[in-house]
Amino acid sequence: APGPRFSVEGTAASFTPQVLHPGPGMSWSATGLPPGFSIDSVTGVIEGTFAEDAALDSPYSITVSMDDGQQQVTTESFEWEVLESFEVPALGPGQEVVE
Repeated sequence: APGPRFSVEGTAASFTPQVLHPGPGMSWSATGLPPGFSIDSVTGVIEGTFAEDAALDSPYSITVSMDDGQQQVTTESFEWEVLESFEVPALGPGQEVVE
């Protein structure tokens, strides 16, 4: 799992989930994305711009699914917290600020 992520209202962000064995025919989907964000079903890239009031509904619980086209679906979940301003939170192992 990618671990928690942090961003700031009004900023653009992009994130690509990592796959151990990428290959042709993979299809990506996601639920729980913040408004204004989408996932590319071919590349898995999640991107968008956080609204100015995105912190009101934060954190966002996101589930990303990858289907390898051979009846094998992998699902990972993580939280994406949106801050009102850039106040660096205390980060733990595996956490990073995404700008």
